[in-house]
Amino acid sequence: MNIFLIPHTWIRHISPALIMGSAALIVWWLWLTYLVVYGRTFFDMFLLYNTGTHGSYFLASVAATLAFTTILQEGSLYRRPVFRRIGLAVAAGFFTWLYTLFSVWFVQWIFWSIFVTEGMAGLYEDPSLTTLRYRILQWIAAGWCSSTGPMLVRRGEGFFNHFFGGIVSGGIGAAVWHYCGYNLFQDYYLAPALGVFAWGFTYGLFVWPIPKDLYAGWIRVLSDHRYAYRIPIDHEDGTHSERFIGHFPRGLDLFLPVDKGVAELHMSVLVDDDHNYAVRGLSVWPTMTRRFLESIDLRYDPTRPAPLQTTLSSGDRMSMSDGVNTTHVEFVLLPKEER
Repeated sequence: MNIFLIPHTWIRHISPALIMGSAALIVWWLWLTYLVVYGRTFFDMFLLYNTGTHGSYFLASVAATLAFTTILQEGSLYRRPVFRRIGLAVAAGFFTWLYTLFSVWFVQWIFWSIFVTEGMAGLYEDPSLTTLRYRILQWIAAGWCSSTGPMLVRRGEGFFNHFFGGIVSGGIGAAVWHYCGYNLFQDYYLAPALGVFAWGFTYGLFVWPIPKDLYAGWIRVLSDHRYAYRIPIDHEDGTHSERFIGHFPRGLDLFLPVDKGVAELHMSVLVDDDHNYAVRGLSVWPTMTRRFLESIDLRYDPTRPAPLQTTLSSGDRMSMSDGVNTTHVEFVLLPKEER
């Protein structure tokens, strides 16, 4: 198994989310270390850093890190050249950082101009304020910005995932930050840590899930006469492909012996241009597809205009039989670089 790619198991759904959440948590730790250990330095003057801009720089740093990490992760999984991988990630992160600072400051200015009265000014400027009434728009703006940079690098691909995923993840992060800081723990150190982790985790779930085209389908023989022998389903160019299984001696993609219950042309496995897999029954001999709590008989019915077929998921098993002997095969999805 290629160690750079994620196996096609349930962990692939949360792996990007855990990486994003961990990256956001590292940013929180670095900012905490800087403020608590080193305190104010000359660097603050360069950044125009003060208690009023503390939250803006913190949100911008988290947003930029999420943008950088998701592009770097995509490049790593697709095995792109190192310099291109890092260059695109840096471009996405830098644009996101600037855009987030501008957006958060613009939201603060709008909010200050419209909603904050003179008597509320002191309360609004308090950096320890953890109510969503005054901070929710800043978190949502930062969440949206964190997905804008990657969306531009990906040239608009997955617009709705980026748009709604960024906004939702920022809002969830704000809710966790508020609840932990105001209700649950009342801890101003722990609240932003959990808030940015929730932001990064939901960001990884919604903005860029691991795509299907990173995996390729294989048919693996489970019966002992050709145990573990397997053939690929996909073409290298990713176009429509169909592999035929049977005992006909020439032209078949997977040959299996006739004395093991396999007809001349028993079944085929195919994949379309959208990376969806299916199996067709091509013989009147018993042809079964089994998965959890489901068993499908695909034997060919001569009275029908076309053979029966069903979709395939990784781990589905098919059996071919002549009524006496049976051969079992399995459909598996593996990372494309696996050989």
